[in-house]
Amino acid sequence: LRRKVSGPDHHETLVAMNYLAASYGNADRIDEAISLLNEYVLINPENTFVAMKFAALQVWFSKDAEYLVTCERMLQWAQESTNPNDFERVAKLSNLSSISNDKLKESALALARRAVELGTEKKEILPWYHMSLGMAEFRSGNYTKADTALVTAAETASDTNDEANDEANDEANDEANDEANDDVQRDRIESISNFYRVMSLFQQGKPDEARTLFNQAEVKMKPLPIDEKNPLANDANHDDLIIWLAYKEAKALLAETGTSDE
Repeated sequence: LRRKVSGPDHHETLVAMNYLAASYGNADRIDEAISLLNEYVLINPENTFVAMKFAALQVWFSKDAEYLVTCERMLQWAQESTNPNDFERVAKLSNLSSISNDKLKESALALARRAVELGTEKKEILPWYHMSLGMAEFRSGNYTKADTALVTAAETASDTNDEANDEANDEANDEANDEANDDVQRDRIESISNFYRVMSLFQQGKPDEARTLFNQAEVKMKPLPIDEKNPLANDANHDDLIIWLAYKEAKALLAETGTSDE
């Protein structure tokens, strides 16, 4: 009805699409949710919250080629932006998985570094920026730099507050509002940062230190979805997906050389 009355790219139509995608997820209609999110992101890449969720779902379901296209499209879009929040979120969604395109990796790393550079006065948001920078440095093989950024993010996670949500897109609705909760933000920053640091430590030849940090982070992590074929159930948001993806990747990496408990 919104499409007919207001048009396909009207603000209220986009809000309805976002809610419908969430409803599809809760109803175990994940393919329809992904399809609708794809349509949404094509129309409105400015809503980087939805773009992050869409990219995370592509990685979750091993849609590698499609994920690469999303990264390329969002990185290109971000070149026209002047908002460091956009830089941080696009960098983050572009580093959810390893990509073979060196040019895209360089673009994502440059965006993450730019976000931190521009965000030095934004104490309440800066932990997110450091976290995304750590993710980008890790994907680029700069493990020492990744450690520095990820440790900074985890140690300053408690600095986040409601102001971090000031520039959130209205269409993000509950996801943006959820990020404004101090405790939720802190826990998510710490979880993502710690799992990426686990992988960075492992790559530096420190498996024991990596295992210790993994065990500590695993205890605090929100449990994996009961049905991994439907990670959107129970209103999981993009950060939940990102945490779970980082956890699964770190666990698999540790298991490769027998440093995993399983």
